[in-house]
Amino acid sequence: MMKRFEIGGIDNSGKSTQITALERMLAGKTVYIPKPIFSYTMLYPQTLEERRVWYREAPFVDIVRAYAIGARNRSEDPAAMTSDVVLLDRGYLTVQAMAMGNIMSRSGMDVDSAYGLVNGIYAREGYARNEDLSILLMFSDAEVIKKQVLQRENAEDLNPSFLSYLMVFDIALRHVLSKHPDRTISLDASRPAGDLTADIFGALRPFVS
Repeated sequence: MMKRFEIGGIDNSGKSTQITALERMLAGKTVYIPKPIFSYTMLYPQTLEERRVWYREAPFVDIVRAYAIGARNRSEDPAAMTSDVVLLDRGYLTVQAMAMGNIMSRSGMDVDSAYGLVNGIYAREGYARNEDLSILLMFSDAEVIKKQVLQRENAEDLNPSFLSYLMVFDIALRHVLSKHPDRTISLDASRPAGDLTADIFGALRPFVS
């Protein structure tokens, strides 16, 4: 039976690194890694520059609907249904926090109100959580987030608004985690990548053995 796992977290938390490592460790299984959610709906701008403008200027409801529909369609990807394991780069919990982070950073809306708004739209669009387990890669505080981003990005080109968004994204993700403690494990994203991979694989093992 197919098992679906979310590898989640804010940008620059090491999700892609872990997914690549897990795919190698699951070599005896048929592993499917779906495309990003924007590939599954035309509501989502397809070019990077269009998305940058869209994130800043589109109505909140349009953004949340695009996230919900793209993620819902991704969960129905026929290729996933024939696989043993599906590894999602940003599953339900992270996609929910992404939408909340966009709303909060642009409007100043509080986290509870943003959570309620996103949940209502997701319910109307039929997007629900279906991962067997969510692994969230989290940072301990704002300074660690800033340090991690500066290590991975060109410091001279770093947009201050992007860093501010990540801080709000992190707040939103922690709120989502508090609402969905079941089937969820959070790990310290600042730990060595190899140690994280071992812990994640250990968490997945009961589902795939």
